[in-house]
Amino acid sequence: MDSPDQRISPRKRQSRKERLSFDDKSPSHALRNRLARDVPETVAELVTHYRKYELTEESKAFATIEANTLYLVNHIVPKWGTKYLQDVRTVDVETWLHTLVFAPGTQSKIRNIMPAVFKHAIRQEWMERNPITKVRQHGTAKIGACRVNLA
Repeated sequence: MDSPDQRISPRKRQSRKERLSFDDKSPSHALRNRLARDVPETVAELVTHYRKYELTEESKAFATIEANTLYLVNHIVPKWGTKYLQDVRTVDVETWLHTLVFAPGTQSKIRNIMPAVFKHAIRQEWMERNPITKVRQHGTAKIGACRVNLA
C-alpha cells in the first residue's frame, strides 16, 4: 500500500507560501492586497473611515459633524473601538445602551449614529448586514408632558 505522502500530488505538497510566490507578482494580486489593507477590521477603523468620507462639510451641517464626532469619539469608540466588525451583536449594543446613564434622548442619538456608521460599511461592501438596525431603544422622556393652563 502507498504511504499517504505518495498519494498526495506534488502540487499539494507545496506549501501555501510556495504556491502563492508566483502569484504575488501579478497585478490583480497586488490590487487585492491593497484593497484588503484598506478594509477596516475594527469599529474604530470603520469610524475613522466614516468620519473621513461621510462627515464632511459638503454633505453634513457643521453642527451635525461636531455632535456626531463628539458621540463617536467619547462614547462609541471607547466601548466598541477594539471590537471586530463581525463581532458586534445587536443584543450587546442594546444592553450597553440600557447601561448608559444619559437621558433617553442622548441614548437614542448614540443609537442613531451607530447604524449610519454600519450603513457606510455596507455601502463600501465590507459588511452584508447592519447589526444595529434591530436594536430597540426608546427616546422618550422619563417625565410626562407638562400642561400649561393659560386661563
